[in-house]
Amino acid sequence: MEVVKILLPVGAKINIQPYGEWTPLMSASARGRLAMLKILLAHGAEVNLKTRRGETAFSVAKNKEVIQLLKGAGAR
Repeated sequence: MEVVKILLPVGAKINIQPYGEWTPLMSASARGRLAMLKILLAHGAEVNLKTRRGETAFSVAKNKEVIQLLKGAGAR
């Protein structure tokens, strides 16, 4: 998480989606990493991006806290 805190302010691509797969936000959501989700959202992560299979950070969320955070950020 410390690396993310260093890279985001210097222009790391927060919504990178290699080969149409998961973004960092989707990965954090699926793993239930609430603190990482908050950091990514605070730096402008797009909450409704979809993979080529139609997955979103919301659809891969595994726990209630993550779901609530994503809903509060506008996830559909």
